Amino acid sequence: GQKILHHFNYPVDIYETMLYVEGNKYYKQSDAFFHVMVKLGYPWKAACVFWMIPKAIRNWMYDRIALNRYGWSEVVMYF
Repeated sequence: GQKILHHFNYPVDIYETMLYVEGNKYYKQSDAFFHVMVKLGYPWKAACVFWMIPKAIRNWMYDRIALNRYGWSEVVMYF
């Protein structure tokens, strides 16, 4: 993993986003998420309907979810 991060000039000690690598291309943030959802198939692929949202808004939403994911998982565990 660290070799891949180094190859694409990402730090290897701080992980601030998700990277998805396919061949010589890489995708980050919401693009990485949607590429993974496509690979997972149905029903996860259905989330790709949100791919039509402009990238700046998608990435903003991705960052908000990523920053709060641990807090939300604690809430879900209580239900």
